[in-house]
Amino acid sequence: MAVRLSTGLVNALAGGGAGDGSFKDVFANAVIVIRTGTQPATADAAESGDVLGMITVDGGEFVASEVTNGLNWDAAVAGVCAKPSAEEWAIIPTASGTAGYGRLYANDMTTGESTTAVRMDLACGVGAGELRFSSTNLVATVKSVVNSLNITVPKS
Repeated sequence: MAVRLSTGLVNALAGGGAGDGSFKDVFANAVIVIRTGTQPATADAAESGDVLGMITVDGGEFVASEVTNGLNWDAAVAGVCAKPSAEEWAIIPTASGTAGYGRLYANDMTTGESTTAVRMDLACGVGAGELRFSSTNLVATVKSVVNSLNITVPKS
């Protein structure tokens, strides 16, 4: 699996969408939904797999289009956007299962098939993948903390 950008995200980063076109801006107050199974072929495709839960600040409740518990990013350094080290990002799963992939959504959290939604798919794994867990076997109501998450914007 690999990072997959939606058409909406590519257009936003290129300046064709909301804000100034920066990753930090288009994913201000974002959320990551963790699902079972294999990630879709593209981030434009509808979601697949069962929802295990959402990664938010402190594992708190997230409501689309509101800022409470939304994820924000440090300023980019050498093309890398990182989770703020002083902020705890966590998931408190609503269901048990094996984390297959995560979909990072802009604050509006547009779901379903779309070429305008701003989102990105990330592989889950232990020692591999963009979203690394100590175990991909998530248990309902047991909090898991994201120690780090770095997104590198490629130069070529």
